[in-house]
Amino acid sequence: AMSPIYLRKLCEAVVASGLKLRWSAELRLERSFPASGMSERLRQAGCVAVSFGYESATQRILDLINKGVRISDVPQVLMALKSAGIGAQMMGFTGFPSETTDEAAETYKFLLEHEDLWTIAGIGEFVLTRGSIVARQPERFGVALHEHPKCDDVERWIPWSAKDPSTEMPLLSQID
Repeated sequence: AMSPIYLRKLCEAVVASGLKLRWSAELRLERSFPASGMSERLRQAGCVAVSFGYESATQRILDLINKGVRISDVPQVLMALKSAGIGAQMMGFTGFPSETTDEAAETYKFLLEHEDLWTIAGIGEFVLTRGSIVARQPERFGVALHEHPKCDDVERWIPWSAKDPSTEMPLLSQID
């Protein structure tokens, strides 16, 4: 994701060049977007859509992964983008270690409650990747890391399981 400083400079450079571009970007959910006028800068520079990994609508999960975002700030960011005519893609996941069924349901509920503010959304299953906070501190998250299958020569994720099976995420079909 681009930093706000880089993004501002990019927008200024595109506008100054006079180029008429249509582009999109993966951005960090910055609560300063509405007050900073970033959405309008993006529009002036030709940005038509942005993608955000909002990950979860549960503040506890966001804090565990050090996301640096308050879920309560997200609607204002989305409103500012919508007002500027910029589409927003929201990407989240369920199944994070220790996530409860109610917390997973909150992630879906958040999207439904704010569906007028985003253009496209997706929720996938949590995937443990190398270098992530969970991979670096598996004990803290109560997970056991497993060997990657030998038949898969491209390691895109790390197999894992909860050390306490009672904390494993239920099937998504069990979420109302």
